Amino acid sequence: MKQLEIAARQGDYHRPFAKILLALAALREKQADLARTELEDLVHEFPENPLFARELAMRRKLLLTSILSAQLEFIPGPSEAEFDQTNKSEGRTTSS
Repeated sequence: MKQLEIAARQGDYHRPFAKILLALAALREKQADLARTELEDLVHEFPENPLFARELAMRRKLLLTSILSAQLEFIPGPSEAEFDQTNKSEGRTTSS
């Protein structure tokens, strides 16, 4: 892995390939920030290549989705007693 990082930073001919492999390895190791950084570098260096931009967009979408779903888990809903009280005051019945 260390040699791959060196090639991604200092390589001449194999640097883009090393960056791709490093991004994929980072994704596998759940290092989303490193993967995003490598993909952003590739998009900047090769703007005409749609594959890099598409992969970066997918990573951003997955990150946003995971952030939003994590936030939704923390939004408290009404307790069962509050729910029953609201239904009772509005004349609704709950069936069990």
